[in-house]
Amino acid sequence: MCVNVLIEYTSIKYVGFIMRNFLKKNLDPVVRLYSVIPLITCFVFNTLVYYGAMAINNNRIHYDFTTDFDRGVPTIPIFVIIYFVCYGFWAINYIIIGKISREHCMRFVFADISSRVVCAIFFILIPTTN
Repeated sequence: MCVNVLIEYTSIKYVGFIMRNFLKKNLDPVVRLYSVIPLITCFVFNTLVYYGAMAINNNRIHYDFTTDFDRGVPTIPIFVIIYFVCYGFWAINYIIIGKISREHCMRFVFADISSRVVCAIFFILIPTTN
């Protein structure tokens, strides 16, 4: 059985136009299109700093700054929920900041990445166990 398929070639420009309209209609009400790449960059850079510092410090001596107070406070598993709520809260705040304006978003991204660079310096210079 032979099937005739008519293949219609469309230009990349046209496909980009359709995609942009789709994103503008469906994604832009939630996250502004100009802020998608910068906010993803923040997440990727944060992850890179955390895991990159761990990889760099893999074979180094790690310091333990745990105090007696830290050892005396019990771990209560139900309070893990607070951490999950915080991560959601932070993600929502990144989106809200991205919606304010393009300039505000770029300033925030620059400040966020700058703070991660400072964290990376400390993570590498003073590796800790906790």
